[in-house]
Amino acid sequence: MAMKFSELDTYPLKSSRLTTYDSRGGVNIIKATPGFLHAITFAQADAAPTAGAITIYDVASTSVYGAVANILFTHTQTSAVFMPQTIILDIPFETGLAVGIATGMTDVGVTLSYK
Repeated sequence: MAMKFSELDTYPLKSSRLTTYDSRGGVNIIKATPGFLHAITFAQADAAPTAGAITIYDVASTSVYGAVANILFTHTQTSAVFMPQTIILDIPFETGLAVGIATGMTDVGVTLSYK
């Protein structure tokens, strides 16, 4: 039985597994329907990560991301070496889920756990 969006607020992890999505660069629509963002994990892919911004949006199309979009989370990555880190958010999104990663940040992996 599929969950209704209203149930996500009360039972966000009820009876289904989370899906993960790995991204390295660009703007990517991950899900074009309402859902729930559990966590974001950042990891470097080489010895000198590229600095830049990683932004998570509540949008269903790349034509509406950016300043007009609902921003769920923003992370500014420096070029300093770092250990993988996971940030637990546990927040619903109403329209869709997209991740925007600054140009050139192909050496920083971003994994989103959502449903």
